[in-house]
Amino acid sequence: MREDAGTPSRARNRDDAPEGSSIRPRVVVVGPVPPPTHGVAVATRRVLDSSILSAEFGLIHLDTSDRRSLDNLGKIDLTNVYLAVKSCIQLARICVRRRPALLYYTLSQNAPALLRDVCLSFIGRALGCGPVVQIAGARYVETARSKSVAGWLTRHALRTARRVLVLGESQVPGIAGVCRHSRVSVVPNGIAECDSADPVPQRQRGARLHALFLGALSESKGVVDLVAALTLARSAGCEVSATLGGEWGNSDFAQRVDRLVSENGLDDSIAFPGLLQGDAKQSALEGADVYVLPSLAEGQPISILEAMSVGLPVISTHVGAVPDTVKDGVTGILIHPGDPAALAGSLCLLCDEPGLRLQMGRAGHERFRDGFTLERAHRLMVHAFILALDSSA
Repeated sequence: MREDAGTPSRARNRDDAPEGSSIRPRVVVVGPVPPPTHGVAVATRRVLDSSILSAEFGLIHLDTSDRRSLDNLGKIDLTNVYLAVKSCIQLARICVRRRPALLYYTLSQNAPALLRDVCLSFIGRALGCGPVVQIAGARYVETARSKSVAGWLTRHALRTARRVLVLGESQVPGIAGVCRHSRVSVVPNGIAECDSADPVPQRQRGARLHALFLGALSESKGVVDLVAALTLARSAGCEVSATLGGEWGNSDFAQRVDRLVSENGLDDSIAFPGLLQGDAKQSALEGADVYVLPSLAEGQPISILEAMSVGLPVISTHVGAVPDTVKDGVTGILIHPGDPAALAGSLCLLCDEPGLRLQMGRAGHERFRDGFTLERAHRLMVHAFILALDSSA
């Protein structure tokens, strides 16, 4: 079981364990948990709930949640400044009282949050808690090589980390150009396997293709490109509909997309049911023919793994660790970001070839089982933490 910052510790460090007892080094897990729901929050929740990690380490959660909407991420306002200062004070207290061995956090991608991350890393190192940095986005190498404040902060965070975790092999060369290659570990995301003996349903092979999108409804996720692609697909004679499940990034963008949908006559082809969770999400996955995520920037989306786990072919983009996850032409189709025409062509291809959809879906399910289960991800994380413990800061 995990340990919260405000409850007595069950874990023992090397210097306070009775002779002959098991020793579990403590790890401070920094990060938000839902709500609101977004990638880092979901990943933090999964780490805290992991029986594999908690069997080896005493997990202490330093909660950085901001319960306001996603609009506030990365902004400088009094609440965010207060939350950052509060997190630094809490970490100092945890380090003094609990003597954790490691500090695990996902590196932010904007200067204000990066400054908080660097402060937390400095406090941890000063008090004997070695940082382990998770890379979860797509633009870290570009940022690290820039001469901006964010670039300096990113370089500092990576170079002072005991271990840097990346989501795919394709990310190693870029990150290794900023910090030592020997300190980089590949730890992909993972989700729990379906309990069903055959989780890949035999979907209807009708003339209409139904696409599913899950995630934050924002420009960076390619929502505008998806609407444009659906318009192009309809013009080409393909019957394609879509469900876009998720929370809107902001109201202005929601109104903009709503206008695009109406102007292109897609009101009867696109549904926006809001955030889908639990049974509603599972039902949406099982009722779709293809999963679509045309993001402009990504790490390794959990939603793609969810789609692969139920045998959905995936159409996504060459960004982040997506190419490490989706095998182009085998488990799905990869296109360049910002290309609605290519997205429309991919939708039409899978609309016309139901057999190919089924073939890709089954191949994706096998790829998921071999490489992207939650058990495998957390065992790789345990190994990375052990390497961090054995290294010098």
